[in-house]
Amino acid sequence: MLNGGYMYWGCSYGCNRLARLIAPSETVILADSTDSCFYPYATERTKGVGIRIAFPNWTNESAIRCGCPPTVVDWNYAIANLARHNGGNILIFADGHAKWYKADMIRDKRFGGSLRFCDPSLTSDGGY
Repeated sequence: MLNGGYMYWGCSYGCNRLARLIAPSETVILADSTDSCFYPYATERTKGVGIRIAFPNWTNESAIRCGCPPTVVDWNYAIANLARHNGGNILIFADGHAKWYKADMIRDKRFGGSLRFCDPSLTSDGGY
């Protein structure tokens, strides 16, 4: 039995207005996931991968060590077995476009990736 559903943009930094976003084409608002909300503390710290989005089939497999933040121990196993959409995921952005990303490329911009998730840097005024 598969877990999950979809993840929505549950941001609490005042990011709910498109006009306030710095980069809507980089801001992920919807994705298949293990949970129902983006959580900054669920971002893997070595590569900056959003674990709940990259690996929606993850429950308690040893390829990912649970914690805040979680740690991917075996990337090859995780991509092959814990990602749902051919080793990746389809992300929907604030500007309305959608794109498939390989699981290990679902990376937060704060960690050298190309994607923005829920954090105060999404808005020009820091979300306040």
